[in-house]
Amino acid sequence: MWDGDVTTASPSWSYREVLRQILAAGSSGIDADEIVLRVVSAAERFDAVKVSFSRSSVSGVTIWLASQALPLIQKKRQRIFLHNSSVPLADSMRLHVAALCALGGGEATLDDENRQLLAESFLIRADEWVGPVTDLIRDHGEFLFIPAVPNRVIFKGSEDPFIAWMVKSAGRNSMSTSDGKPNLNDQNGFVPNITRGGRRELADY
Repeated sequence: MWDGDVTTASPSWSYREVLRQILAAGSSGIDADEIVLRVVSAAERFDAVKVSFSRSSVSGVTIWLASQALPLIQKKRQRIFLHNSSVPLADSMRLHVAALCALGGGEATLDDENRQLLAESFLIRADEWVGPVTDLIRDHGEFLFIPAVPNRVIFKGSEDPFIAWMVKSAGRNSMSTSDGKPNLNDQNGFVPNITRGGRRELADY
């Protein structure tokens, strides 16, 4: 979901599109056939000769969503609904905010586009997650919250090996120096320093 490439019909794209359709359905819910039709329709932008996406594809995503420690969906007969919870788990918030920062080279602006990305990740409307996520960013040592319009968040580093690995892996694809050398530190991902003129520099790997 966090590959940052909107031009390729990847598994990441189709997964995100399923989340988008479930979120957009809101309290009305949506069934698997509706999701299939909408995903296939959305895939027309890729000019594909054939789109392989079925109820089984939707089932794989929804089984995963329902099996989370805090289930993200609930099913009533054939319809899929958002789960009745407005607060994501702290670990989920940390992971997705770190991923968002990784796409931005170590920091992210919480503009409308990125707020929607997080909403789709949590399956919670953007106006409902802002408070809990902002509190986590402010209070957690992994992030630096910068009040602005819009607000910004910088990933400082993590002792969680999975988050550190994920940020490094994303960073190798999203940020590099003029000689192609990754701009990563040797332990926890990105350590941005703001210099004169607003130019961002990162510690070398």
